Amino acid sequence: MPWTRNTLNLSRLVCGRTSRLAISVYTASLTALVLFTSNALILFSLSSSSSSPSPSSLPEGQQYQTVRTKNDWIHAHNVNHSSSRSNSTGNTTSDEHILLVCSIRTKGAQVSESLVSIPEFYSPESKCKHNFRSSVVFFHVGKAGGGTAIGQLSGTHRTHLQYVHPKPNPKIVQALKSNAKDTPDTLIINVRDPIDRFVSAFRWKLLRTCAPNDTRQKTKRGGAHMVDTLCEVSPEQNQILRETYEGNPSILGEALCDDFKGREKALVDARTITHSTKLIEWLDLLIIKDNSVNLPSLLSSNLSASSIGISDFMALPLEMQLGSEKSLFEQHLKHLAHTLIHKKYGKDAMEKIMTQLEPSQRNVKRKLKLKVNGKERARHSASTYTNETPPVLTPLGECCLARYFEDDYRLIQSMLVTPSPEETTLSWENGYGDKKAEKKIIHPLENVHPILHKACSWGEESQQELCRSDLLSILKRRAHYLDRSVGSCSDLVSKTKYSRR
Repeated sequence: MPWTRNTLNLSRLVCGRTSRLAISVYTASLTALVLFTSNALILFSLSSSSSSPSPSSLPEGQQYQTVRTKNDWIHAHNVNHSSSRSNSTGNTTSDEHILLVCSIRTKGAQVSESLVSIPEFYSPESKCKHNFRSSVVFFHVGKAGGGTAIGQLSGTHRTHLQYVHPKPNPKIVQALKSNAKDTPDTLIINVRDPIDRFVSAFRWKLLRTCAPNDTRQKTKRGGAHMVDTLCEVSPEQNQILRETYEGNPSILGEALCDDFKGREKALVDARTITHSTKLIEWLDLLIIKDNSVNLPSLLSSNLSASSIGISDFMALPLEMQLGSEKSLFEQHLKHLAHTLIHKKYGKDAMEKIMTQLEPSQRNVKRKLKLKVNGKERARHSASTYTNETPPVLTPLGECCLARYFEDDYRLIQSMLVTPSPEETTLSWENGYGDKKAEKKIIHPLENVHPILHKACSWGEESQQELCRSDLLSILKRRAHYLDRSVGSCSDLVSKTKYSRR
């Protein structure tokens, strides 16, 4: 059998014994399949290039196979078990005999790839990532745990995604709408109570903006992770935050009331709070504005064949439920990482890979912390840099903010409902075990793309329930403010006594 020079070079690179090597080289979108005669060595390939990265060194006499899909992995896994049972030496495929494609971003946004074992991939010193950048986009909504999510997904769980922040990127939104080739088919978005987000964004903007007698170093832009030493010079923002609204988000909230005379100015001022962009603006691409679209027909259609290129939509909720000591956010993040790897490689491969996480997880988490005044705290949060107790919203300010964000709450409600193809108005179907409670907390948005209802349809069933439970908790806390049948917020507050959290 004739050999090309490239084939000979490849054979020498792998084991240095060309006389026992048989290789078929494919040049299209397939990666190389190289077969030897001993133990099995599996390569999980994330690359879509015409050739696979080569390992720096391989055990001599090992058999390995390039795998690009979960079906290929299942086939290779079965073959490996079969061959290991018949192997006279009794050797079996171990984690060290599985190679992952290690993707590392270099200067100029270039990505270098190499093949490493699972222990090497997840070692504390490793910079390896699972490259999902071409298939997954993360809408990083401000003040909703996005910084923590990026740190955990990138650091602890070693995934490289495409992130959009601090507001929607028109080019990426248009690409997602177009259903074009090579467009990400998975959209992730972090979700938090809109009022909690607004208060957090207000406090963060206030902290970053230089006060009149500020002793920190002045800068015109930047320094988001150094606000203990840097502040942004903005006389306009200082006027809005400290003078007009006295550094209190509740005063701005009250100015947003429908019957407040200065509401128009308050609406403009509220939009200057950078990280408070409304959820409905982030997900505008999932709002159906064309009246000619037949909603029942769309609901009956195959989502993958719909007008957008998104096949998976995942909500990542950040919510502290009443009576809980901590949120489930990090648990959601862990399951999200598992789901992404599961989607790429299949369940068996995901479980094998995930077994390597625990030893390195604690090391990475320490690196994600920032020391402030001698204490380790999370980055990019106003509470990181100040011990001040945040101002409590007045019932009037809270009510007016709830109505300001009413479409956001209705959008969250739409994530929980199950649409009926026979109805043009979406009906609420409770999904939490109580079959008698067939009612909606608030009225959902009607003309939304059906992919929105898959917001919590990811991960195992127990994870899906936790996701829905968090979204439902968000609605329950503020839904009473959205009852307009009692009149304005001033009327509602004067007639009702509220128990606060």
